[in-house]
Amino acid sequence: MVLLLTPVFASEDLKVGAQVDKKQVPAGEPFTFSITIAGSIQETPKVHLTAFDGFEILSTGQSQSLQIRSGQVNSTLTLLYTLAPTAPGTHTLGPVKIEYQGKEYQTPPIEVTVLPGRGPPRKRPQRRPEPTPEEESLPLEGGTIL
Repeated sequence: MVLLLTPVFASEDLKVGAQVDKKQVPAGEPFTFSITIAGSIQETPKVHLTAFDGFEILSTGQSQSLQIRSGQVNSTLTLLYTLAPTAPGTHTLGPVKIEYQGKEYQTPPIEVTVLPGRGPPRKRPQRRPEPTPEEESLPLEGGTIL
């Protein structure tokens, strides 16, 4: 998997960045958009996302790691979004704004080119359980058995 990174913006105490694992993707094919916040994080930062226009959110998740070195605590928070494009064209993710301890940080927007493809992901139809022999012999309304 190749990760394409956007520039990371830093201050004395916080670094933020955003990335996608694919900058070109066929319509309907999922890809990952992640936001990374790293530094001396002592409280949860507020993350303000722009709308994911042109994308369907399939799943979200997050991970956090903590590192203590020479008495200094550093944390990395990663927010993960699995997205599927809904239409061909060039769509923009972000910018993402992060508020932390009275300061505002922002990632640059990321453009994703959606190529014509197989279309949006379809939900799998749920399989009906096989009828028992007793159920097979029972007539339904109108005398039709499905």
